[in-house]
Amino acid sequence: MELESNVQRNLTSREFDVLNCVCLGMSNKEVAKHLGLSKETVKSYMNKIFLKLNVNNRTKASMWFVSNKNKRF
Repeated sequence: MELESNVQRNLTSREFDVLNCVCLGMSNKEVAKHLGLSKETVKSYMNKIFLKLNVNNRTKASMWFVSNKNKRF
């Protein structure tokens, strides 16, 4: 439980926004367009998210998001 709280505090609001879009099934290109970013920036955010959540794919990151999005603050 404590680990989850620490992870949540380490996710930036922008990383949280990107992860929310991914959870909705958007591709990196779609996330970029939706948030006004480049595809490369989205890819960078995804790599940072994977490291912070200790996951290795979008599915696992999305599963974490669904389980924890309401515990953010």
